[in-house]
Amino acid sequence: MSRVDDIRINSDDISIQEMDDLENWCDDAENEGSHYPGMTYEQGIRDTLDWLSGESGAAPHEGG
Repeated sequence: MSRVDDIRINSDDISIQEMDDLENWCDDAENEGSHYPGMTYEQGIRDTLDWLSGESGAAPHEGG
């Protein structure tokens, strides 16, 4: 079974504010350039999956 199958998000896990913060952080990167110029797209996806699965306590925009 894939680790992605274990991802279950509920409102207790990730707040709307955390999701809004991440979305704004991504918007900034689109307008101003990447926050992680040395990171691949796939590494960013992995960081996000780790956060959503609870494997990482830091949101992608908090870890770097």
